[in-house]
Amino acid sequence: MYVKATSTKSITLNHLLDFYTQSEQLGRVYNCVNCTSLLNGRARRTSVRTEAAKRITVLESPKCLFVHLKRAKYSQQLGQEKITCHVDFPQSLNLGPYMTHADKENNPEYLLRAVVVHHGKYFSSGIYIDYES
Repeated sequence: MYVKATSTKSITLNHLLDFYTQSEQLGRVYNCVNCTSLLNGRARRTSVRTEAAKRITVLESPKCLFVHLKRAKYSQQLGQEKITCHVDFPQSLNLGPYMTHADKENNPEYLLRAVVVHHGKYFSSGIYIDYES
């Protein structure tokens, strides 16, 4: 699963994190023993058929946050291709909306210190450049 973007279009890190942490339907139905169903207006605890979903979130905020973006995709015609769209990084990032249990008092906020960028058409050649603040 990846966000489609063209090389002329710019995308933000927040948009990528929103996309990555959104709930995804798995397309399967399970019998859930924790769910309740209504029978004659009263809740009853029996096995209920429930559609399964998953969501990936951050459990604990690290001292130092490293974000690594997948910059490759596979196609039938060309094999491995480089994703070349531009990603805008904010100067500060609030990790709270992407956490499992957002801590309102201790909202983890990170300041951008450096970005490493690969310049080159292919993964087998090119150069990595480090931009630091």
